Amino acid sequence: DYVVPQVTFGSSTASSIPLKGSLFEKIKKPGNFHLLEIGEQDPWRKGRLMADMLIVPLSLHEEVFGFIVITDKVDGYKFNENNINLVLTFLHKVSLSLENNALYDLTYSNLMNTLKTLILTIEARDLYTRQHSENVTRIAMQMADAIGCSQEEKDAIRFGGYLHDIGKIGVKDTILLKPGRLTHEEYEEIKKHPIIGDNIVQPLGSLSLERLLIRHHHERYDGKGYPDGLEAEKIPRIARILAIADTYDSMTTTRPYRKGLSHQIAVEEIKRCAGTQFDPEFARVFLQIPAGKRGLRNED
Repeated sequence: DYVVPQVTFGSSTASSIPLKGSLFEKIKKPGNFHLLEIGEQDPWRKGRLMADMLIVPLSLHEEVFGFIVITDKVDGYKFNENNINLVLTFLHKVSLSLENNALYDLTYSNLMNTLKTLILTIEARDLYTRQHSENVTRIAMQMADAIGCSQEEKDAIRFGGYLHDIGKIGVKDTILLKPGRLTHEEYEEIKKHPIIGDNIVQPLGSLSLERLLIRHHHERYDGKGYPDGLEAEKIPRIARILAIADTYDSMTTTRPYRKGLSHQIAVEEIKRCAGTQFDPEFARVFLQIPAGKRGLRNED
């Protein structure tokens, strides 16, 4: 193993140093440090004002993963106790920050796995949901690119698109899987799925944008949608994008009780509903995506 310099500052020059038998190996324990005195003839000095060298291990979860080497104190004097304590305190905070980040990554990974399990549960009940979620996400991402959404918004669409119908896990099978048209009462039950989905994701905390997408993807630009009756710019931008992708895929998908519409008919419907059901500017962006490309279906 070698100690390989990753970052150097000032006049420092460095090359790889074998770890075995070196000073680094001797202090390779969390909390250790070594103050190496530099003599007048020491090759480390090379004519610089260097009295000593402070070497401190960097650790994560009690495992050393690197070292920080500090030399060339500005005045040429040795590092004093205050200097050393300052460095050790700073590096302790760095280690805590790294551990917190590692814990966050683990928590986020567990969160994603939990949500994926929920999605698989829905897919096991309704095979349509899986393909629908993939199609909707793909189309919405193409729109987000064209609109110029931020990376944060794109990430929310990329993951939230797969989750947008997660609330259907709370809808009865007799309604969700009904082969015929829904009654008014059954449709009212289906309309609850955005709120159910929002409630499922809410305790997770870190998915605030995804929650907006899940809750509001059935709102209408004219304010006649559900569940909150938001209108125009009050509807989150990512939800306005997903609403178009969601409707297009729903219209063009064949279900047990009806044949899917052709691409052309679905496009005409979105064009007709621009400004009422859909954001007119986002509808225009969608209409510029060619059939057969970017996840859209062919005309036939």
